[in-house]
Amino acid sequence: MAKVKVKLNGAGVRELLQGEAMRGIISEKAAEVQGRANAASSLNYVFDVQTGRNRVVGRVSAGDPHAYYANLKRNILLKALKGGG
Repeated sequence: MAKVKVKLNGAGVRELLQGEAMRGIISEKAAEVQGRANAASSLNYVFDVQTGRNRVVGRVSAGDPHAYYANLKRNILLKALKGGG
């Protein structure tokens, strides 16, 4: 069996990871997590999507101090990320 070598095009991979299609996917997933967190606790959780140096990043966080401390106590965001309530 012959060895196969694969060389990735760095610029192409970066374009995929930073493109609008990936931004849409990440935004959709972050909105899902935010929705589950808001539904589970009826508190204010927010999300934002940013393009970093290497890829698009989605972040869900507490929107106010009450949600922040509730998350510390009950791990609401972690449960929402795993799909639970």
